[in-house]
Amino acid sequence: MERAGDLCNIAIFERAELMNTRTNGKFRNLPSDEQRRYLMVSRQMTLFARDHAVPITFAPVLRTFPISTGRKNGGTVTLPLSLGKIDGASGCVLRLDSSFFLVTAEHVLAEYEHRVSQGEALNWQVGALPPFDPLPRVAWRGSSSRKAKDIVFVSLSEQEANEIGGGRSYITSGPTRWPPRAPEVGKTVLIAGFPNELRVVDGLFCVQRESTGATIKAGSLSAMLQVTTVGEGYFKCGFEYAELLDFGGQSLPLSQLSANIGGLSGGPVFAVENINYPFLGLVKQRFGALEDADVIVVEALDDLPSKFI
Repeated sequence: MERAGDLCNIAIFERAELMNTRTNGKFRNLPSDEQRRYLMVSRQMTLFARDHAVPITFAPVLRTFPISTGRKNGGTVTLPLSLGKIDGASGCVLRLDSSFFLVTAEHVLAEYEHRVSQGEALNWQVGALPPFDPLPRVAWRGSSSRKAKDIVFVSLSEQEANEIGGGRSYITSGPTRWPPRAPEVGKTVLIAGFPNELRVVDGLFCVQRESTGATIKAGSLSAMLQVTTVGEGYFKCGFEYAELLDFGGQSLPLSQLSANIGGLSGGPVFAVENINYPFLGLVKQRFGALEDADVIVVEALDDLPSKFI
């Protein structure tokens, strides 16, 4: 599985130290130099979040079969072994002390587990790693169906943690205080993940002269948002689409993303502090109250065990 590149970097505009006004109109009234400075700094912050998120995909196992095309060398066709869907999610690689974990939403693993229990042959793939079964590797698991954390920790080797980014390091260090406290209302956070709407599948159901197989490319979205609600074990970031600014230099497919932003589940969330961006939680769900507004619900990391065995 590959990443389709840096497609979206967005944020709610908050002038000076990420506070005060939140409207595009007031942003446009700033001097041009201040606008450029804000966009440059904000882009780097959202890219930090993007560079610490990894795509997760579980889908029917693919096989490439030789076929006759009337040519001397023939060809191949890549087909799934079942008709199940491609499920996407997000996660991050966390280092705690000397151990490494894939951290994602528990309901993501629960869906994989359910499909496997129904007899589907699935590939669970994380970033650039070969497919593996995450169930025997669970180090700690909450529950999305009960009043427990919608979080799961899957053990990784140090080599897997380093190779998951396909040549780049995506490892997130545990914050100084573990588990970290949830943020307060008004704080700024960074969110990253891989919406299904930005996913591209190349080579599936395509006749090819060479056995290149199918590739799933995960397009990324990263955002800087403000905490609007804090509850027991969670916090929310509410926003209006009219408030969003594009830091990526490309137009945002908001009409598409507002309709289907699934795949962000399990994406990492970081606090914005003076000199660092500590890991705070994972995206739990998203829901739009209105066509022009949205809410991201984040599962906070507070109350987790201090160590995982």
